[in-house]
Order: sequence, then structure tokens, then C-alpha cells
Amino acid sequence: MEWEAGLLPYAKGVKTLKDYETEYSYQGIKFIEADDETYVASIEGCYEEEAVTVYTRSKGSDFVNATQVVENALNQDIATATANLGAKKTATEAGTGALGDLEQAEADLKAKQAALAAENAKPDKDQSVINQLEGEIDDLNVSIEQYKESVAQYTEEIADLKQELKDFQATLEVVKEGSDAQKQYIETAKTVLKAAEAYVTAQHEVHKVQSAIDLIGLSESDFNADMEVNAGVQGTSGSEYNQLYKLYSNTADVESLIAECEKNIAAAKKAIECGEVPQGSGHTEMITIYYWEDIDGDGEEKYCEKEGYIFVPDTLDERFTETTRAMMEENIKRLEEQLAVYEQIANNYKAALDAAIQASDSDVNVPETPEEGGEETPAE
Repeated sequence: MEWEAGLLPYAKGVKTLKDYETEYSYQGIKFIEADDETYVASIEGCYEEEAVTVYTRSKGSDFVNATQVVENALNQDIATATANLGAKKTATEAGTGALGDLEQAEADLKAKQAALAAENAKPDKDQSVINQLEGEIDDLNVSIEQYKESVAQYTEEIADLKQELKDFQATLEVVKEGSDAQKQYIETAKTVLKAAEAYVTAQHEVHKVQSAIDLIGLSESDFNADMEVNAGVQGTSGSEYNQLYKLYSNTADVESLIAECEKNIAAAKKAIECGEVPQGSGHTEMITIYYWEDIDGDGEEKYCEKEGYIFVPDTLDERFTETTRAMMEENIKRLEEQLAVYEQIANNYKAALDAAIQASDSDVNVPETPEEGGEETPAE
């Protein structure tokens, strides 16, 4: 409003009249009405809209009543200030107000000054009388300065009030229905509306991005300053991103199991090879054991794993018999079978992940893990 008031006479007039509404709010006056429905920038499907508020004169008797209230108040203030200023005495009337007081004080001062001069001229002058007259003269000089200030104050106040009344009446002409100032104001409002429409259009593009983020199951807080998804974000349960996250996570988990299997196979093979080296001591190797067990007691077996240790002798002695070799070779066979299962699961996840990335708007069927009814991993 302040920016517009500096450019548009009509907007300045609106601000002036709204200030009067505030000043005389106890009178319940209404100069201005707001039109926030005619000039509205909106786009179907957009989250928000922008309204350019245009102000017009109040309708019917509201404007007339408000005008009378302000004019009467200003005229009353002028009358009060004029009475306070007053007038000098005339041949038929005594002086009034600050002017009357000033005139009387100046006359009294002259009389006191004359009396003081006469007293001083006497051969037997009375000092007490002289002192009293000098004090009264000093008091009158102070009073005269105060009356002069009052006269100046009331004179300025009357001039300001008359100018305010004149400006108020000019403002009424500016905001008159159909005035040139109103036409300029309306054209400016239309220009502002075009800017608002451009803003809403741009905002709608932002909303499209926000909608897309919502649709795939993310929120703005899931992204960092580089617009990368923060680590560990899983997305809304069941959303497209959540399905992709599961595919990616399960693929990574299975690949970790594959690496563990390969490590255990290598350890088992090394244990067999150690049986054919020269005499020496032995050492332990840590292996991971995979198995199925009803750990919850609900009759349903769960896929489990745990770490264990085996002793690997550096020499072939009575403890490393052909039976032991056969058992370890059987262990390698089972690990290799388990590795094949994990590799198949990993391939399934990778294929589903690729398909989901290529067609993220289609339903993605996450491959079943062994717990969900897929191929069962051989237990060791």
C-alpha cells in the first residue's frame, strides 16, 4: 500500500480514507470496501492462488455518513482552535482567547512601566513600590511571551486544519466513481494481476515437482542441499521409492551373503589343502553356518545364520582322516549350492530393480525371499 500510494493518486486517496476510518473508528464509519474476488490469479490443480485486492468507495449511505462525520469533526476542530486564538477587543467587545490575553498583557505592561518611571522620578521615591513594580513587569514579560506562543500555535493549528479539510474534500473527488485516478488504478491492478498469474504459473511448476516427490513416496525433507536423497531414506511404505529401496537393499544384502559364502568355500578348501603340507601345528578358521530353525516357537522355521570355528591342522595326522576330508568336501559342496541360490536371488532382484527403474509407473513385483516362500536355501 505504501509503494502504491507513492505512485497512484487513487491508492493514496484510499490510504487517506482508511486512516480516517481508523481515527474515527468509534463512529463506525466506512469509506472503503475491498474487492478481493474480481482480480484473482488461479490455475486448476494448483495448491494456491493470488488475489489482487482492489479498493472502492463504500456503497449507499455509508460513504455519505462517513464524509459528514469527518467534515463535521474537522470544522469543529477549526472552530475550537479559532475560539482559543480569540480576537482583540473592539469598540464594542472585549478581547478574547490568546489574542485578547496578549493585548491585555501588553497594555498592562505599558501601564506598569509608566508607573515605575513616575515613581523613580519622585524626589522621595519609595523603594518598596519600585521593587513591586519591577516584579510585576517581569511577570508580565513572561506572560506576554507565553501568549505569543499560544497565538502562534493556534494560528498554525487553524491553518493546518483548514488545509486538511481542503485535502480531504480533494481526496473525495479523487476516489469518486469513474474518476481518471480510479481508471489508472484499475489498469495498474490488471498489470499486477498479470504478474500474479505469472507467479502462480511458476509456483504451479514447483507444485508439480512437489507432487511428483509425493507420488513416488518421498518428502522435501528427504533431500539434502544437493537435491540428493539422504542416506537411509526408505520412502513411504508401499510407495514406488520404497519398492526400489527394498530391491536395492535386498540385492546388496544377497551380494554380501554371496561374498561370505565365497569366503567360507575358500576357507574350507584351504583346510583340505593344509592336510597335505609338511608336519606342523594347526589353527582355527571362522566360518558362517546357515540353517533353518523355529526360533519363535510358532511352528514356522526362519532362515538363520551364526558364526562358528573349525580347527585346521597344518599336518595330516590321525585326526585328519579320509572321513574328515569327505565331510569337508561335502561342506564345500553345500556352500557352493548355497552360493548358487544366492546368486539366483541376486539376479532376480537386479532384474526387478532394472525393470522398476525403466518403468517406475508400473507395478513392481518384489521377488520372494526364502522367508516369503522362494527357493529354500540348503541348510548346513
